[in-house]
Amino acid sequence: MAQSGIAGKVWDTDTGEEFNHAKITITQEGTFLKNTSTDTEGNYVIFLDPGNYSLEVSYVGYPDRQIQDVEVPKKTIIKLDIKYNDNDLGLLFKDISLSPHYCFSEIVIDNQL
Repeated sequence: MAQSGIAGKVWDTDTGEEFNHAKITITQEGTFLKNTSTDTEGNYVIFLDPGNYSLEVSYVGYPDRQIQDVEVPKKTIIKLDIKYNDNDLGLLFKDISLSPHYCFSEIVIDNQL
């Protein structure tokens, strides 16, 4: 029996890094259907009934990526490669400032009635 689904590769096009164990979440009309992970070379395959799907890809150190309206026809495996680059990292780290020497928290408790 022929199957339908989505298959591809997830990687950084600038560094060539293959995203091993990236998480891919499949939804349909906002409803969670299933998760899968990429293998050690960034490849994935997920079998689905024919229909229209959304994917969310997440990988440590990179922003999540949403892909909408992926149409899966009958008896077809759609090839969908997901490519990241340095521009994606700029979005993730744009407003972060770190100080390696200081870490503090301020807690204020107001007991007035």
